Amino acid sequence: MGTHGTGFQTGIIADYVLALRLVVPSGDIVLCSRDAHSELFLSALCGLGALGIIVQVTLQVVPKFYLHQLTYPSSLDHVLDNLDELVESSDHFRFLWFPHTDYVSVSVTNRINGAFLRLADIDYHSRRRLSGSGRGVSNGTGNGEGDDGLDANANDDLLLPIKLSR
Repeated sequence: MGTHGTGFQTGIIADYVLALRLVVPSGDIVLCSRDAHSELFLSALCGLGALGIIVQVTLQVVPKFYLHQLTYPSSLDHVLDNLDELVESSDHFRFLWFPHTDYVSVSVTNRINGAFLRLADIDYHSRRRLSGSGRGVSNGTGNGEGDDGLDANANDDLLLPIKLSR
């Protein structure tokens, strides 16, 4: 359960475990939580089975929700220079670096309330910021607006695939 998270305000899986039922090496079955046998509980969360066999897990859950994910190319320098802002401005943020290049694939994921984000809902300056500086991102219109191919007056109804342009 010692897995990483991708959100600034989202914990790791272990943060959502309320209780564990363990079969410990003596053969006893122990129910532990943050309040009962807390030392065993906290150790077992990331114990990888060293303290016993987990036979039951009680998780804190939330009602069903939907996520919208936007993936776009950027530069490693842009992501590293703006990392705090990028992480804090979304529910979940990650980037994948392509070794021996300056290219990264950025993934931003946010909860939505049943409606998908439309490209037209993102203002021009925010879209420019998302694209990073120096290497433009094109929304596929091919209009050549600015150095990044983003049209300040775009009226797109859907998020379009974006591609790296030079």
